[in-house]
Amino acid sequence: MSGGSTLPVVNALTDASFTVWTPVVAEKKRTGSSRKEVERPTALIPGIVFAQADRLHDLIVMSRAPALTHRRYNRDTGRMELRGCPAFSVFRDQGHYPLISDAQLEALRRAEWKGRSRKAEHVFHPNDQVRCDQTSYAGMVGVVSRVSKKRVRVLWPEALHEWEFDACDLIPVAQAA
Repeated sequence: MSGGSTLPVVNALTDASFTVWTPVVAEKKRTGSSRKEVERPTALIPGIVFAQADRLHDLIVMSRAPALTHRRYNRDTGRMELRGCPAFSVFRDQGHYPLISDAQLEALRRAEWKGRSRKAEHVFHPNDQVRCDQTSYAGMVGVVSRVSKKRVRVLWPEALHEWEFDACDLIPVAQAA
């Protein structure tokens, strides 16, 4: 697959009920005659999509099909419809399909986290449980004690003290799980 078709392949495979992921970062580009700056999602590794191994056979069959289509139920019309997918292939190494563990993808997940848009993605309230994947608090669950415009003060029960973070560096525990 070409680098430009990475995100369309992810969307098509997700529509076909595959569990897939590719690291995505927000890239700033200037567009139009006014040269207005806009953020667009861009694949961190163009041409690479990771899929869950439980449906590897179905993925191989779909990649070898002469017309890359899949059936999907449309709730609006109440019918099954054929959807298209950009051309892709499944990586093989010496005749085998390599399996990659989640632990091996952790560095890519961190790179994706660092390259994300710096906008606050969630509005926090006092007593919300949050997690920070950065700094020495990675993996710990804290409780929001105070909220200002862009800063959130978090109480870490394990450390018995409060620390202040940018709102965009925190993840609600409900989303983090």
